[in-house]
Amino acid sequence: MKDIWNLQPRTRIIVEANQYGQPIGKESSKLAEFLSTIARTSSICPLNTKHWKHLSKYVLENILRIVHEKFDLQGKVKDSDILSHVGKLRKEFKSTLKTRYYKEMVQEGRPIEEIYENNPPSVHDDQWKWLVSDGEHHKLWHIQKRRKNLEQRCVMHILLVVQDMQPSMHSFLRRKAVNPRVLSSLDFNICAKMGVAN
Repeated sequence: MKDIWNLQPRTRIIVEANQYGQPIGKESSKLAEFLSTIARTSSICPLNTKHWKHLSKYVLENILRIVHEKFDLQGKVKDSDILSHVGKLRKEFKSTLKTRYYKEMVQEGRPIEEIYENNPPSVHDDQWKWLVSDGEHHKLWHIQKRRKNLEQRCVMHILLVVQDMQPSMHSFLRRKAVNPRVLSSLDFNICAKMGVAN
């Protein structure tokens, strides 16, 4: 890979492409490896955005500039395909980083400060802290989602039990025990079958 980064100015590797604009031939593997390197280089392709589409226009143009400096794609490979591929590689890289450097430590119950210090060698400190913070936010989201699902299942159970009670008791519990916000988020058909106004 160093030989590609150290190419003489105006020297480029010619990459052939098929009729669909997909790189082919022995040089296509060099292009694929180069794009993978770009996706893993946080100074070129920052990791501190949630989605690829949130990267700045400058970053995307810089990636294309670097690729076109090193490779002659003969106008057959679209820039959008190059960026799309780098975006997929970047997503895989972020996932690998989280698995290798973050999830294991969370499962061991390590404090957040220690996880911050377990910075991967190729990632800037600020970007690693962002990835960890994003992971913590994602973990909280999952906890809230599980809690909401549990609450909905409990409400469904209450409604099923209440359905078998006398009508006056059924009406009382429906007014007092069920949070209307939760009730409104339940499936309308299920509520209708139980005779509960949504």
